[in-house]
This record gives sequence, C-alpha cells and structure tokens, in this order.
Amino acid sequence: MNGDTVLVGSYWDDVGSNTDQGSVYVFTRSGTTWTQQARLTASDGATGDSLGISAAIDGNLAVAGAWFDDVGSNIDQGSAYVFTRASGVWTQQDKFVASDGAGGDLFGYSVRVDDDTAVAGTFRHEIDSRSRQGAAYVFTRSGSNWSQQAMLTASEGAAFDAFGFSVSVDGDTTVVGAAHHDFVGSSTCCSSQGAVYVFTRSDITWSQQAKLEASDGAINDRLGYSVAVSGATVIAGADGDDIGANLDQGSVYVFTRSGTTWTQRANMTASDGGASDDFGHFVALAGDLAVVGAPSHHVGGISQGSAYAFTTAANLTPTPTATPTPTPTPLPVPGASAWGLAALGAALAVIAAWMALRRRKSCWTESPSRPEWRAKGPSPMSLSIGRPLALAPGGEVSLRSARGSAGHQELALQSFRLNERAAVVWRLSP
Repeated sequence: MNGDTVLVGSYWDDVGSNTDQGSVYVFTRSGTTWTQQARLTASDGATGDSLGISAAIDGNLAVAGAWFDDVGSNIDQGSAYVFTRASGVWTQQDKFVASDGAGGDLFGYSVRVDDDTAVAGTFRHEIDSRSRQGAAYVFTRSGSNWSQQAMLTASEGAAFDAFGFSVSVDGDTTVVGAAHHDFVGSSTCCSSQGAVYVFTRSDITWSQQAKLEASDGAINDRLGYSVAVSGATVIAGADGDDIGANLDQGSVYVFTRSGTTWTQRANMTASDGGASDDFGHFVALAGDLAVVGAPSHHVGGISQGSAYAFTTAANLTPTPTATPTPTPTPLPVPGASAWGLAALGAALAVIAAWMALRRRKSCWTESPSRPEWRAKGPSPMSLSIGRPLALAPGGEVSLRSARGSAGHQELALQSFRLNERAAVVWRLSP
C-alpha cells in the first residue's frame, strides 16, 4: 500500500487458458470509496508462473514476483515484473531476472521497491556449491531503463540459510533475512536460529554493514522470516520464537542504527499470544508505526489469525486514547479470482481494538485494549487473517486474508488511519 493505492497479489489467478499464471490487482481510493484501477499481468506469462507471490509499490511504480517463471531452459528460476502508472494507466516497463539465475532458484519470492531501487530475493540460489544459501539482487532505474546493480550475499553464508527469504529497502539501505541461518559456532545442524543482514550503498557499490542476531536467539526461532526497514530502524520477525511455555508463539525484534552501529532495542510480543501463533510471520514498518501479522493466532479456540500494530511515537504517554469509530469500506472483487499472496478469496473480517503504547529507551509497553467490535463474514473456519499487505507512511494500514473455503470469493479491504497517540489491533471475532 502506498498513499491511496493498494496492490493485491493473486498468484493462483488463471489468465486466459493459463492456469495459475497469476496477476496483481490495483485498487485506488477516492474519499472513502475504493475501486479497481487495473489488473496487472505479465506480457509473457505462462501456466504456473504465480505472478503476485510478492508485490510492492512506491508511488507510480510497482514490482511483482513470479517465483515459478521458467527462464529459458531453467525451470522455476523465477522473475519479477515492473509496472508503471501514468494518468491512471498501468503498463509493464521491464522484467527482472538474475544474471546468474538457475533452475529452482525461485527468484522473486520476495520483492521491495523504493524510488528507483528494487530488490528481489532468491532464497534457494546456490552459492559456490552451497545449496540454497540464497541471494538478493538490486536493480536500479535510469530514465525508463532498469539494470542489475548488485548481487547481495552474506559474508558468512552457508548452505540452506535461505538468505533472501525476506527483503526490504529504504534509500541506500537494504535489509535481507536469512530465516534458516544457523548460529555460528553451534554444533546443532540446521538450527534455523536465523539472522538479518544490513547492506548500505555508497555511490553504486553495496557492502555489508551489519549482521543482526537476537540476543536471546534459539533453535528454530527463524529470525528474518520477515523484515522491514525505515530510516535507521529495522524490525525482523522470528515467527518460531518460543515465549515462555508457548512454543512457536513468535516475536519481533527491533534494531536501531547510530552511525554505522546497530543495536537491538526491543523484542515485541503479543499481549495475548499463544503457542504456534507465528507472530512475526509478516511485518511492515513506516516511521514509528509497525504492523505484525500472526496468521495462526487462536481466537475462540480457532486458528483465525490476528494483526497487531505498535507505535513508538516520541513522548507517547501511557494513557489510552478515546476509542475511534472505524469506517471500513468494502472492496469490489471479481468473483472468479483466487486472491492474495496466500491466494486471497475469503471475506476479510477485521475488528479494531485500540491500544496505547509507549517506549522508554528500549522498552515497549502497552495498556489494556479497548472493547472489540464483531465483524460480519463467512464461517471463521474459512479465514486466516493477520497478514498485513502494506503499511503506508501516513499511518494507513491494509490487511488481507488467506484463501477461504469454496464459495467465498470476496475480499473486503479494511483500512483505518491511526492518530499520533494510538495503535490498532485487528482481530477476527469468533
């Protein structure tokens, strides 16, 4: 999401006779009304490409991954497509492929774009005979021409690290998650503690600035399953983190930069978290506002999913603000599409509960949440929410659902604007 534009990936969408070719839908807002502006498809799309497994937008520029795209004779090498908008009309501008791509790389599983810089991850790429170490590729635009500027790899990468599983870019800083990286010195094979790597650009040269690890990291935490960077702050999801006796509840780590030094500042968890919630599976960050998805969070004994928003606004007091009145607007959706990065299709029901948060140095705290509102929708068994599509700089949040049961081929986009002194928790009511 960027400003008044939302991208929704539909990677199981059939295009003509091409099953699962995939597409990306563009919706724009005028006042409180959302309308479909475009459906983006690849000019050379084919069956099974799965365009829309990832999607990112910045202004009039959109990038979408097609991780199963066959490039030449390389099956499932993957690619990413660039689209631009002029006067409300979207056109394909370019197609990204890795200069050293190979079959099975799944390039484009993760993509992000900022201004004239785009980054695409390929977490299965082989590096020096190290299977699935992974890489991330940086592309830059000059005029309307895109070119590969760099290939990013971890300085101490190893086989099966899954470097590139998640990516994020802001200006001259790129962050890459390696969710299955083993802790250096560990005697345990395949520990998947995870790590996050920070790269910075000077002129046209990228170099690794830091490797971020959790101070209390453990086996199967999967730090770096999701990442986001904004200015001098990085947040990284560890969706397998055990919290107390809750296995795989998940958490999100906050790191900040001073000069060239990065420091862990906080570890965020859900106040009502439970085992196997996968909190941190998805994250988004814009300034002092962060959104975290917990797609397996149990509500009323059912794994429905939740999304949590945190704010770190300066001088935020712990006094809860007055409960606002949310005004969700339904988003029209073609009935034949399978929606979203998780094949959206179920009706998205969102509940707003307001929380006041404050930060003291590196400590994040929250006050009790406000009452919840029940939202209408199909059977909760068919829903899994808690996956934020994007977070706009102005505090606008968009959430998406996972694929629902047969017959539920609708999507309702719920968006709320946050004020300066509050955050929102969305939860599906049983």
